Amino acid sequence: MAMTIKQEKEARVAVDLIQAVWESIQNHVWPDNPFFPIGNVEKRMIDFAKTESIFLASEIVYMDYKQIAHATRRFKKQKGIAVDINRLKEFPISRYKMDLFYDRDSKNFVYTDYKAKYIISPARELKLRNNKVLKVAFVTAVDNIKPLEFTMKKYKKI
Repeated sequence: MAMTIKQEKEARVAVDLIQAVWESIQNHVWPDNPFFPIGNVEKRMIDFAKTESIFLASEIVYMDYKQIAHATRRFKKQKGIAVDINRLKEFPISRYKMDLFYDRDSKNFVYTDYKAKYIISPARELKLRNNKVLKVAFVTAVDNIKPLEFTMKKYKKI
C-alpha cells in the first residue's frame, strides 16, 4: 500500500522522534509527556475494525518512551527478542508495506515483516502527568518471531 505525502511526512517526523527518544533513554532522561504520535491508523485497520465491531479508541497510533525501552531492553536482547532500534525507527514508514493481522486472543492488531511483530492495542489507556487519561492505539514490538506463528487460528489476516 502506497503512502500519501501527508503520511510520509508524519512518518519521517516519527522516525526522528524515535531516534531522539532512543538517545534520551540511553542518557536516562525521561520527558514530562512520554507519548508521541507516529501517524494515523491505516484505512485497512479502520475498515476491518468497523466490519468486526472492534472499538478503535483513536485514529492516531502512539508510541512512548517506556515501550521503546521495553522493546529494546537488555533482557530481551539476551533472549534474542529485542527489536533493533534501526528497525523500530523505520516502523512508522515500513508498516504500510507489512502484513497486518488481527489477533483474536489478545484483541490486538499486529503488523509483521515476518522477522518482528509490532503490536497495536486499539484501546489502550495512557495516563498523563495531570491524571488525564487518553485512549489510543498504541505500539510495542517483539523481534525474532517465527513466520509460522501467523498460520495459527488466532490470527486473521487483513
